[in-house]
Amino acid sequence: MLIDKRIVGIAACVAKESRCPVLKKVFIKKNTAVASDGCILARCRSSISDDYDFPGTAPGAIEETGVLLEPDVLKKAFRNGEAKTHRAAVEMMRIGQEGDHVIVQYLDESETPCTELQKVIGEQYPDYEKVFPKGRPEVTFSLDGKLLKRVCDMAIKFGDGVTNRITFRVEAVKNRPVTSAIKFEVVNHETGGIDGVIMPLRGER
Repeated sequence: MLIDKRIVGIAACVAKESRCPVLKKVFIKKNTAVASDGCILARCRSSISDDYDFPGTAPGAIEETGVLLEPDVLKKAFRNGEAKTHRAAVEMMRIGQEGDHVIVQYLDESETPCTELQKVIGEQYPDYEKVFPKGRPEVTFSLDGKLLKRVCDMAIKFGDGVTNRITFRVEAVKNRPVTSAIKFEVVNHETGGIDGVIMPLRGER
């Protein structure tokens, strides 16, 4: 299975500490990688076709149930690939399974596959599909990620220091995207908190 570099980015979402050890790992099944700390879940579908001619002998296929990978194994493979190819980025890795080992392959400067190994982790990842909303109707709106980050930073600064909760309110019209401003409110019962609005994206500029 071929995966692209975005998988390293979502690896940052794994739990640092958790009563559920599998949440400290990245779960890979078919062409999808998933990482979660129990509060945020990130999913990344690989954009690379398995028909791509990756050099060298391919390892065995990953089991249908998927595999768990340590984030450090993924980071090390990309970091080593970048160093050995002298390129700013290595676009892909190949992941397979041989016996009780997961094999992560990356390319060196001569496009020869190099390998990182990890023992197969026998624990089972939670059924993450269940947490994705499936109800109707849904409200759709687009936000500039940088603006959203600024609101999140304000919630940390002006919130209650415990949950730093942000409440969003929109004027929803059934079956139509939100085009009005999106109100946000950060509650702090001691200081009063803050509120304001975010202007949604209105198509390409």
